[in-house]
Amino acid sequence: MSRHVKIRSRLDARSATLAALALASTLTLAGRPARAEEAASAGAAKGKPARACQVAYQSGQEKESAGQMVEAHKLYLSCSDASCGAATWHACVAANTHLRATLPSIVPIAIDQNGEPRADVEVKLDGQVITSQLNGLSIPVDPGPHELSFSVGSDVFASTKIDVVEGERNRQVSVSVPAAATKPRRPATAQK
Repeated sequence: MSRHVKIRSRLDARSATLAALALASTLTLAGRPARAEEAASAGAAKGKPARACQVAYQSGQEKESAGQMVEAHKLYLSCSDASCGAATWHACVAANTHLRATLPSIVPIAIDQNGEPRADVEVKLDGQVITSQLNGLSIPVDPGPHELSFSVGSDVFASTKIDVVEGERNRQVSVSVPAAATKPRRPATAQK
């Protein structure tokens, strides 16, 4: 296949996608959502079941309404695929864009006795591990009250309660690592 034929086929695929998006936008703006058959026909060519995408979108809306924004974000990502059909893809991308603007996040920080940040700290949010290494990156969380616990190895050295507000981004949650947790551990020696 020549280079020109490959470029032409890519342009045709992009044109078809743009046309489907325009149709979905027009139908949505006209006051009626695109029908399931329209979404299915657009997505069927790529092999992703349109019904699964629609279910992901609907579940995302339910989770978002219930305040479970992190789970809603994951669901919207799963249907933000062109293979889901233009109407469903458009709805998922729009919903996820709106959600990401209000999805709260925290940045856990552990500072040792020398004032240096520690990376080898595990953090749990409401009993679930959210990170096993601190790297300064934000972590998305649902709004509401939460309990954070910080540990090195299996020893919890700090826990704190926070109340996260919708739209609050990059909230720093800083704790001090006690001297007992900063002692270097001896590496295991091999037995002969």
